[in-house]
Amino acid sequence: MFYQFLRLIVFIAVKIFFRSAHLRNLEHLPKKGGLLLASNHPSTFLDPLVLAVWIKRPIYFLTNGGVFKNPLLKWIFRQFYMVPIYRRQDSQESAAKNEEAFAACYETLAAGGALVIFPEGGSEDERNLRKIKTGLARIALGAEAAYNFKLGVQIVCAGINYSNPRQFQSDLFVQYALPFGVEGYAALYAEQPQQAVATLTAHVEQLLKSLIVVIPDKETDELVHQIEVLYSHQLQRDLELPSHNTEQIFTIAQHFADAVQHFQATDPQRMAVFKEVVTTYFDKLATYKLQDKTVANYTPKQNWLATIPILVGGFPVYLLGILHNFLPYQLPAWLARSLTKDSTFLAAFNFGLGIVCFSIFYAAYGVLFWQFFPSIFGLLAYYAVLVGAGFAGYYYWHFAKRLREKAKLQTICKQDATLLPLREQIIAELEKSKVDYMSKI
Repeated sequence: MFYQFLRLIVFIAVKIFFRSAHLRNLEHLPKKGGLLLASNHPSTFLDPLVLAVWIKRPIYFLTNGGVFKNPLLKWIFRQFYMVPIYRRQDSQESAAKNEEAFAACYETLAAGGALVIFPEGGSEDERNLRKIKTGLARIALGAEAAYNFKLGVQIVCAGINYSNPRQFQSDLFVQYALPFGVEGYAALYAEQPQQAVATLTAHVEQLLKSLIVVIPDKETDELVHQIEVLYSHQLQRDLELPSHNTEQIFTIAQHFADAVQHFQATDPQRMAVFKEVVTTYFDKLATYKLQDKTVANYTPKQNWLATIPILVGGFPVYLLGILHNFLPYQLPAWLARSLTKDSTFLAAFNFGLGIVCFSIFYAAYGVLFWQFFPSIFGLLAYYAVLVGAGFAGYYYWHFAKRLREKAKLQTICKQDATLLPLREQIIAELEKSKVDYMSKI
């Protein structure tokens, strides 16, 4: 019961935190029977949460045993059905603990339970899949072998894709591969167990790579991200793709990554010049504290009068939203940064602390409201207004920020005549590269 309650809370938080959360092929997950759900691991504790909220059946998570040292964290992780797993190379004691964990996994699968495992063995904030460990294959084959390959355990691979897990109102895309069993490995496992484990591990690795955006190194990833900022919306318009399609955002990112790698291999000098121009442009944006979308939508004559009704009419709603939501919105970020500097943990801490802070503040608001207006319908309406005002305030603040940037840009363009032509040069090269790339693939 407590697990399902926590799952509901996290589900609401996920729907609020992400601008769009899209799942593809969720129906591939078996509703009953032994299940091993294998996923990439870009954002520590956030990953199990975004997997668990969509699955109605209770699921267990194999988690790095090192995080269970803190008694409070250990209790919290236990409420989310997290099972500690240890690295064999750490110590003799770790190896013994692992044997116990594996035995518990076999029993869970035999009882028709579901296990989630992140076979990369750790979390890194990057759009790539690191070489996966053999634990998943060992558990799947070991469980089946213990029951003469009669369990019918299914393996489903899941790919988690974030546009930015640390940013409020970012995008989430999770897709699932078809389930498969390991009965076909029975003969090989009986004769050459290590080879069977290696073969199954390689198969899972290929499936996971097909479900996520894969960019081989951080330098390429940075360039791809810059191209996404500059060109994604224009490409969507050119190809007449729906802008609201979350899946398309990540599909385009992979196409950009493939194109960058293609030109790096076939025309490195062209890529070096292009990268230098892009770097210069983004350095200018950083210096002037501008966003690319402001430059992209620049008009020499801005109709400022048309913005006055929005600014004046929206200000009371913004004020209501900021008064009620500023502290619960900002506190998690402040606390998360004080707890860790590791980007892989920041998103998870920010998300988890956000759930706690908003729950505490909104409960306090509700108690205070009830003292003056003891009506359940009035309370629900009050909460609806708070949430709506919070979102309205968030978007009002961004609207006002864009107006400030537009005003600043008009002044900058008089002082720096290179900024707009620099962007036009980049877009022209991207258009030419698109034609060249499409003609060669």
